[in-house]
Amino acid sequence: MIRGVFATPLPVGSGFPGPLAAPYLLVGVTNARTYAGLSPDTYRFSPLPMAEADVQRLHGTDERIRVADYERVIRFYVALIKNFQA
Repeated sequence: MIRGVFATPLPVGSGFPGPLAAPYLLVGVTNARTYAGLSPDTYRFSPLPMAEADVQRLHGTDERIRVADYERVIRFYVALIKNFQA
C-alpha cells in the first residue's frame, strides 16, 4: 500500500524538485526500530539534503541544519502525507 506513495512523484512545491536519492549507511540508532515490529514495511530514509561537511558534523558539537533545509523537510512530509491520503 505505501509503496504507491513513493511510486507517485511528489507535487511541485513539496520542496524537492527533481529529487535525487542516494543510498548511504545509517550508522546510528534511529526511531525506525520502534516501528519495525508494527509494520512489515518500515522505510528508513531522510529527506534532508546533506553535503559532506554536514555528514561530518552529525551528532557533534557543531551539528546543525540550515533553516531553508528544515523548511524543505517539512514541505516534503506534508506532501508525503497528502499523497498517502489520496
